[in-house]
Amino acid sequence: QGLGRSGVFAWLTRAPRRVGFSNARELGWIGSNERIDVPENLHTVDRMLALIAGAGVPPVRDVRLFTTEADRGAAHKLMQASRCAVIAPTSRWPGKRWPIERFTALAHELLALTSIESIAIVGGPDERDQCGPLLELARANGRVIDLVGRTPIGVLMAIIERAALIIANDSAPVHMAVGFDRPLVALFGPTRTDLVGPYRREQDVIRATTDIHRNLHKDAAIGAAAMGAIQTHTVIEAALKRLT
Repeated sequence: QGLGRSGVFAWLTRAPRRVGFSNARELGWIGSNERIDVPENLHTVDRMLALIAGAGVPPVRDVRLFTTEADRGAAHKLMQASRCAVIAPTSRWPGKRWPIERFTALAHELLALTSIESIAIVGGPDERDQCGPLLELARANGRVIDLVGRTPIGVLMAIIERAALIIANDSAPVHMAVGFDRPLVALFGPTRTDLVGPYRREQDVIRATTDIHRNLHKDAAIGAAAMGAIQTHTVIEAALKRLT
């Protein structure tokens, strides 16, 4: 991420060319012997491409993702229905989490109001405690599939690749949805989506907080208030719109 630890690792390689941002935070620039001046107000993808261009390599502006045949086969076994949705309700930071009860209400509505045949609940193996009500729904309803902690990265990508809709907090599945050009509803709180949101998919972001000048998601109280201000009906309406 171009921070202090990145600078140390770069320095330890003793590579003859160590390219980094001249304005890297945490003195991350110390490990670089080629320091490229790139504005901080660019989206992260554009900023990385500018770093590559500054190093003399013509950048390729292509964020497509690809999966293996094996991962696609595994995803098919897990999600045999032809029209599936993916809900990714977890996040490392509490300030990025939409209330889990609202995700559960959303799942009920998707199954009742749309042609969605099944819903996959995804997350990391250490995130099951964030998903309680949704996992209870999965135990009670065979159309809701509990995949939390049960998919390697490649299989998760393949599940998202074949999904009719992805609804997620600010987390990796948002960016996977962009990479596979899938319908997306991305829920954000006090985070600069112009810098780290879904690349060139700002129209797919739902947020209740508009006056964002810096990332504040690490403040759990501020984040919880911002995420809590996103109403369930707003997300349901966005999901229905993308499924029509």
